[in-house]
Amino acid sequence: MLDNLKLGGPNRLAQSKPCENGETLNASRRRQYRAKYENLTWKKITQNPNYSINQNGVIRNDNTNQLKQPYVNQNTGYLIVDLWENNRGKKYSVHRLVAETFISNPACKPTVDHIDGDRQNNSVENLRWATYSEQNSRFGTVGVRSEEIVVKHYEERRKNRGGGHIEWLSVSEVLRFSSISEAADYFDCTLGNISQMLKVGTIGRRGLMRGYQFMYQTSRKTHKSVTTIETEQRFA
Repeated sequence: MLDNLKLGGPNRLAQSKPCENGETLNASRRRQYRAKYENLTWKKITQNPNYSINQNGVIRNDNTNQLKQPYVNQNTGYLIVDLWENNRGKKYSVHRLVAETFISNPACKPTVDHIDGDRQNNSVENLRWATYSEQNSRFGTVGVRSEEIVVKHYEERRKNRGGGHIEWLSVSEVLRFSSISEAADYFDCTLGNISQMLKVGTIGRRGLMRGYQFMYQTSRKTHKSVTTIETEQRFA
C-alpha cells in the first residue's frame, strides 16, 4: 500500500532525480512517508466510505490512493477538506473527522476541543470532546453573557434583474442557542463574528450571516423577552 501511495501529481512522481545520498527522489519521498505514517492506523470515514483517515488527520482517497490537501477556513482557523461522492462534494472539518473516527464520546459532548489551542494540530492526542462551556473556558470567554441567543432568519425579496436587495420579508425560521460558542459552531464562524452581530442587532447583509438577525433572549435595555418584540419588521 505504501509503495503505491501517490504523494503528488504524476509529473512530479515521474521525476527520479538522484538525491545527495544517491537515492532517487521517489525513493526518498517513500522512505520519508514510511517514517511518518507507516505505524498509523487508517480507518474508513463513516460519512464518506470513499476515504480513510489516520490519527494525524491525514485523509486518503481510497479509490485513487492520493492524499487529500486540506485548506484553512479563514473565518474559523480550522482545516477543511472537500470529500466527493457521486459527483457531489461536501466540506468537512478535519478535527471533527478525527474525533468522530478515533475518539469515543460517551457523554455526547457536542464540540471538539484542540488541547494545545492550535486549530491546525489535528492529531488525535491533541483533540478531546468538549461542552460549549468547556470551549468558552478554552477561549477565555467565561464571564461573557451566556443567556440564550435567538437568531431570526428573514425571507428576502430581490429585484428580478440583477438580483439586488429590495426588502426583508417575514421571519421564516427562529433558531435558539445556549451560548455564543454554540451559535458560532452552528454557523461555522468565530466567536467575534457572533458577538458583533449581537452588538449591532441588525439583519446581516453579507456571507453566512445574510438574512439572519442575532439577539439575546432578554434585551439588555428593556429586559423584555424577544418573543414579545414585533417579528414582522421591515428592513430596507
